[in-house]
Amino acid sequence: MALSPDDICCNGAKRCFGWLKNIDMELARKLAEKTGITQTLALKMIKNVPVQNEPFAGLSLGSHADGDVYISYASPESAMKLVRHWQKTTGCNLETDISSILSVCGNVAVKSFITHKISISYGCPDSRKYGGIEQGQLVMGIPHKLASEICMIHGVIDTR
Repeated sequence: MALSPDDICCNGAKRCFGWLKNIDMELARKLAEKTGITQTLALKMIKNVPVQNEPFAGLSLGSHADGDVYISYASPESAMKLVRHWQKTTGCNLETDISSILSVCGNVAVKSFITHKISISYGCPDSRKYGGIEQGQLVMGIPHKLASEICMIHGVIDTR
């Protein structure tokens, strides 16, 4: 499935994918209204969310073997298995920031694309409501190159 900017109704996601500019104040106002936090704090949190500088032409969803970033709705056990493979590969703990603001679009998809690192999110209220994240799932992003390296070293990752 291919998505263009016209297919995305969330302005926060459009911002993260580089399709909308200069909307942080509007997003902060709406976030403050929805959550009861101050607009200043909402703006600070939004400004910490990655933005793709060169807008994506579109997004392709599916199980493409050559995607840029793999995004998975994972159980805690599956996430643990992936992190264990990461640790075996790198010898390091996985360090990640977790946010409930623009969580899947910015803090997973765009962050993994820009940083080339695994990213994790519990979702935001809208991604949980409209994006199909089920109770007991978290969202993980892993860049294609990193996933390939982990699979080459450790074999196919069983995420069951």
